[in-house]
Parts: sequence; structure tokens; C-alpha cells
Amino acid sequence: MANYQALYTNLRQLKLDRFAEHLGYLLDHQDEAPKSLSDALFELTTAELKYREQKKINLRIKLARFLYEKYRYIL
Repeated sequence: MANYQALYTNLRQLKLDRFAEHLGYLLDHQDEAPKSLSDALFELTTAELKYREQKKINLRIKLARFLYEKYRYIL
């Protein structure tokens, strides 16, 4: 458990937040559907890349101050 916590802390310090979150899920479900190391790393890095892309999009929308985004929940 100490290794997992240290790994989690390292991932957070490297700003790999989504990677760290999905790591716990993959480890918990390893018994149900075992994955190779390369498959697990691929899944983790893909989740991190999608997360970062979504953050970029959200930031661009926020900076652009689109009215649609501002009032989208009202409509």
C-alpha cells in the first residue's frame, strides 16, 4: 500500500491527475479482466490525454466568453 500511495503522490506531482485517478480503478479491476502492462499504460495515457484536451477546450471557451456557454443551462 505504501508503494501505491507513493506512486499516486508522484503522479499528482507530475500533474498526471487523470492518470492517478484511473490507476486505482485499473488496480481494483485487475482480477476481473487482467490486462498487460502495455494495455494498462495505453488506457491510462489515453485517459490523461482526453482529460487534458477537454481542459484546453473548456479554457478556450471560458476565455472566449461565448454567450452560448454562459446561458446554455437556462435554455
